[in-house]
Amino acid sequence: MLYQKKQFGWAILVLISWVLSSVLLALYVLGSSVPVYLFAAGLVIVAYLFHSLTVKVSKDELSWSFGPGVFGQKIPIGAIAKVNPVTNSWLHGLGVKITHDGWVYGVSGFQAIAIELHDGTKFRVGSDDQANLLACLRTLIPEEEVVIEQEIESDLDD
Repeated sequence: MLYQKKQFGWAILVLISWVLSSVLLALYVLGSSVPVYLFAAGLVIVAYLFHSLTVKVSKDELSWSFGPGVFGQKIPIGAIAKVNPVTNSWLHGLGVKITHDGWVYGVSGFQAIAIELHDGTKFRVGSDDQANLLACLRTLIPEEEVVIEQEIESDLDD
């Protein structure tokens, strides 16, 4: 393994804790309610599934997954065309979703790596270690050939 980092999802856990505290307050005020207990259980399950994001890079593969290893991706290094550092906006949100920038995976913060595959598929993977993840990926992904256009000078003094 060339790189492995587990980012703890503080933002997700704070948000879920806030909602769960409201649910528990509702149970205290309104009394026992099966739907409210089911909603609270759902929140706990979501917190467990999305409490962290683990990113791994080997010489052959880039992979990432949430919490216990769910809702992730595995991509062969050879399928990656470009990687760039990006800053997500609050519109990109937390968790996993599809946006105008492709699939977004994140648990906390705004820093991410934008990944574009040769087939045009795009991903954004959140990271609290953006510089090291980018450096690792750039050592494995060959730079695209840069074509330098040369200006051809012609002699008009014939």
